[in-house]
Amino acid sequence: MRTTFRAIPASFLPTLRLVGALALLSTGVAACSGNPTGPTPTPGPAPAPAPMFRTGEVIALQADTGKYLSRISRSGVDPVEAAKDGIDAFSRFRVTVLEDGKVALAADNGQWLGRIRRSDNDPVEAATASIDAFSRFTVTRLDEQTVALQADNGLYLSRIKRGDLDPIEAAKATIDTFSRFRITRLQ
Repeated sequence: MRTTFRAIPASFLPTLRLVGALALLSTGVAACSGNPTGPTPTPGPAPAPAPMFRTGEVIALQADTGKYLSRISRSGVDPVEAAKDGIDAFSRFRVTVLEDGKVALAADNGQWLGRIRRSDNDPVEAATASIDAFSRFTVTRLDEQTVALQADNGLYLSRIKRGDLDPIEAAKATIDTFSRFRITRLQ
């Protein structure tokens, strides 16, 4: 079967244009932005929030118990524990903001805080002479004065009750009460 097309008389062209325009409008293909000069521009990315920390500033971190995180010297090991009622030299940490936005924290002994694998635990200790993969923490701002810190293993630092001690360990998959730290800016 062969289809034959006939020429459309010129008098029908205005009608066809109107029908075509109505078809476009009814299918939503026509510009619906109301902007006769073109499509609506796509908004750019939201501005990045201001950094939580500055390189060189000194901070103290307070756990949910009200105790400050502190380097505690225990037989040649320097774990970080929620142990001090007040801020002293051992609970002051110098911040370095890294190029990827993560932070490294230096203790009073000049060592960097880092996640150290011990048995089945990942305590944070002031034990690293230079910034390495284990001493880089991702900061999650919870409010203007509270943060959570995520270690290289993807777990959040948290106060873990172990007998009479409250060590800080990279132990929580989600942020909870024990992994929220209040910041005191000292310098």
